[in-house]
Amino acid sequence: MRSLHCCVRRYVRVGGAVGMLIGVTVSAASAGYAATARKTSTTTSATTKVPPIPAPPKKLVKAAEAEGKLTLYISTSVTTTVAEVDAAFERKYPGITATPVSLGNASSAAKFLANAQAGAQAADIIFRPYDGFFAAAYHDGFLTPLDKIIPGFKSHFPAAYIFANGVTAATFIGPIGFTYNTNLVPAADVPKSFADFARPFWQGHLASIDPNTPTPETVIAFWIKKFGPTTAHEIWANVGQKLGSYATGPAEIASVAAGNAWVGLEISYPAVAALIAVGAPLKYVDLPTETGNYQSVGVAKQAPDPAAAQLFAYWAYSKAGQISIDNAWGGVGGPLNLKVLPKHFVRPDLTVTPAQTDSFLGISSSF
Repeated sequence: MRSLHCCVRRYVRVGGAVGMLIGVTVSAASAGYAATARKTSTTTSATTKVPPIPAPPKKLVKAAEAEGKLTLYISTSVTTTVAEVDAAFERKYPGITATPVSLGNASSAAKFLANAQAGAQAADIIFRPYDGFFAAAYHDGFLTPLDKIIPGFKSHFPAAYIFANGVTAATFIGPIGFTYNTNLVPAADVPKSFADFARPFWQGHLASIDPNTPTPETVIAFWIKKFGPTTAHEIWANVGQKLGSYATGPAEIASVAAGNAWVGLEISYPAVAALIAVGAPLKYVDLPTETGNYQSVGVAKQAPDPAAAQLFAYWAYSKAGQISIDNAWGGVGGPLNLKVLPKHFVRPDLTVTPAQTDSFLGISSSF
């Protein structure tokens, strides 16, 4: 019998590699990102127009209010972001108390799966980066697909942002750049492309989140596609701390701020905003050519509060809900609320397999 660790790796890495560094929300985060992005961006309109998500049935709202609570497993440990998402939902539905359980990407999947396998699910919602977890968890009977909750969902939401045949969809789009320590990196040496990190100058001075988590896999796949495997390998070879060093984005950023590394790769602007606001020697770089990721919602099939879980899905995939989520994370919007994306934003490759990234990184899967 496989260990839970092995099962988690199977769930979070099967079928694709997309993730997100969820950011810290400060009052200027959204405006700060937009100001940064507009230097290299053009306004991006929403995808093909679709009819709006229907309002939730009154019976569902009443049932959710009777339950009176909602538990979310959410893949960020940044309390301000989590609190604002919950507060926005509670403002819409004041009769329901939303309780977040803040976890990292792998930890959120592990806890959700452990509960489901034990037949004692504690989460109503899992809110995390899109990857193979969603399809695999649905296959094992742990998730209810969105099109079983919201009638005609596939005709009410942009097809490009619906994943795993309707099991989940993107609520948020987050471009990924990098951050650097301004005390350690001379202005003349700040890269203008990820490819610049292949230079020997950066040897041992780059930090990355553990590549067993979704975001690095997304970015590495982008490097390979955009710059070729040789350059991508040279970038990775310059990373000073590799497997297991930084399990989360905040840990990586804090290390860069402390001077343990010069640069933190795979970073979104909101993730750095709070530290910059309090004087940390950090600067965020939004590259003219970069990729990003999609934050997605999974509705637990064994949800202890099934009506509240379904109501959250209605809210998260409505335009008003996506605006609220975007405001909480200070980003560029969701599929129904796109604002600005880098001019040469490259949609993440959802076809990358764990075997491909393992082979590239020279590591072995544990399953």
